[in-house]
Amino acid sequence: MKQFQPVQTEKTLFLVHMKHGKIVYNADGVEFSIYETNKSIKSGPTKYWLLEDYSTGKRRLLNNQSEKAAKRRVDKIRPSMAKGQANRMALTHGQWQEVCMALEVVRSHGSRESLGSAIRSWSESAAILGGRTTLFDAAKFYLSNHTGDAPPLKHTRFADAATIYHTFKLKSGNSDSHCSNIKCRLDRLVKVLPAGVLLDELTAGQFESAASQLGIGGKTCNEYRLVLSNLYKWAAKQNPPLVSKDFNPANEMDRRKVQHQEVEYLRVADLKKMLAGVQAERPDLLLLMVLVCFAGLRPSEAVRIDWAEIGVDYIRLPGKKSKTGYSRQISIPNNLKK
Repeated sequence: MKQFQPVQTEKTLFLVHMKHGKIVYNADGVEFSIYETNKSIKSGPTKYWLLEDYSTGKRRLLNNQSEKAAKRRVDKIRPSMAKGQANRMALTHGQWQEVCMALEVVRSHGSRESLGSAIRSWSESAAILGGRTTLFDAAKFYLSNHTGDAPPLKHTRFADAATIYHTFKLKSGNSDSHCSNIKCRLDRLVKVLPAGVLLDELTAGQFESAASQLGIGGKTCNEYRLVLSNLYKWAAKQNPPLVSKDFNPANEMDRRKVQHQEVEYLRVADLKKMLAGVQAERPDLLLLMVLVCFAGLRPSEAVRIDWAEIGVDYIRLPGKKSKTGYSRQISIPNNLKK
C-alpha cells in the first residue's frame, strides 16, 4: 500500500489493473492488493479473494468470497484510514522502520503513554517535524522530557491477564459454566498466540490469525471476539490499568456473518428409539436424557441438578447452576412425571 497521484481520468477515484499476478485496486490514491486463491473445503475447492490490509498497523489478509466483496471492503477501510484510524498509509517504508525501532524504546522506558496512542499519533508527528529530524530521535527526546498525565500502565502478559480476569468473573458471581467457557477460550488462545506476548502488544490481525489456527466457525469466532473485547475493557479499568482505555484490538476484528439454518426437531418415534437404546446400553444416562428432552434443561444444567431441587410439580434451578446465572422454576410435564 503506498501513496501516489491518481491518473486524471473520468474514473480517478477507483481504478483496477493487474500487476505481477495480483489485482491492485486504487481507492482515492491508495493502492490495495487483492490476491485470488483457492481453499479446499468439504464441498471441494473454493475461490477466495484475500485483501492485504494494513489498517491496524500490521499486515493482515482478509478473506472475501468474491472480488466485488473485497473491493467493497476496501471502500469501507479507506474512509476510516482517512480519519486517522490507520496512519500507517502516510509513512514511507523507512519511516515505518523508525516507528518499529522507537516502539522498542517506548517498551523499555516504561512510559505512561500507551503504545496504541503512540502509533496513532505517529503520522501527525511526521507531518509536524517536516523532515527537520527523524522520528526515532523525536521519540527519544519525547521520552526524556515528558511523563504524561495518564496513570502508569502495568504491562502484563496476555496469559497472566486471562487468569486474573477469569478469577474476577468467578468472584463477580457469574455462573460456573459461563466462567468455564471464558477460561476455555482464553486458554486456547494462549496456546496459539506468541509465547509471553504482552496484553498491549497484540493486534486484531494476530487474534484473527489465532482464530484461524483454532479452526473455529463464524458464530464461535464472534463469541471469541466478545470475550476478548470484555477482557480489554476490564483491563483498562484496573488500578493500575493494564492497557489504555482506548486500546481494544478485539473491536477491530471482523464480525463474521452467520447463516442460521432451520432446526430439525426430534420426532416422537426417534425419541422413543433413543430412550430405548439408552435404557438398554447406558441406564445411568436415562435421567439426564429425560430432563433434557422433557424439562428443557441444558445438559450442563441437568448434570448439576440435585434431588432436593426436584419437587412434585416443579424443578428449582439455582442461578449458580444455570448457564445465564439466573434461577429458573421449570414445570414438570405429565410425560416426565411418568
